[in-house]
Amino acid sequence: MAIGLRLAEKQSLGRLSSVAGHLRGALLVPMLGLAALVFTPYVAIDALVQWHQGSLDISITNRALLMITLALLVVPFQAAAEEYVFRGLPQQVLGAWLKSPWWGILIPIPFFVLGHTYDLYGQVNIGVFALAMGILVWRTGGLEAAIALHVVNNLVVLIGDVIGFSHATTHEVSVAAFWFSNGIIIAFTALAITYHHRVTHRGRGSEVTPCV
Repeated sequence: MAIGLRLAEKQSLGRLSSVAGHLRGALLVPMLGLAALVFTPYVAIDALVQWHQGSLDISITNRALLMITLALLVVPFQAAAEEYVFRGLPQQVLGAWLKSPWWGILIPIPFFVLGHTYDLYGQVNIGVFALAMGILVWRTGGLEAAIALHVVNNLVVLIGDVIGFSHATTHEVSVAAFWFSNGIIIAFTALAITYHHRVTHRGRGSEVTPCV
């Protein structure tokens, strides 16, 4: 990773994080809040449907609390690592070599999809996620928005599995879950880009300058 970036642009490794040369906390924090907000309707509707069907069975045990704590500690690093590998590095290296951001967005998608074992609906959904995250990195000039959605998504899935709300180990994705998930991805992408654009044009510092 380091060698690729050095060869591509001869710039600091912080450029993998953003155009500011580091991970921008002033952008990451609101993006985490936005991701949580976008997920809220999905979780609420899913809970209501399960309650109506009589299948809602949430159990918060000591073991569940321990697993949730571990998830909160580990998932942010796991999700961030994937974004650095599949979004940060390709867009820096391929974008510099091939002179178009689309190479860095599109080429990693098949590899990201193959790293997940779902049915057809699930794999297409992962592909949509990868495409959206690549566009987010390009349009916001950094990994913050992509990391935020990746972290919140994984936490919702894992914590839901721990408390019995959902099943993270299943490899089958229902049609309803497919459309809900894609809706979340598209909504977050649009809102994140809009937020970044407004903050940039309000002149809140140079740390959120878009990558063009």
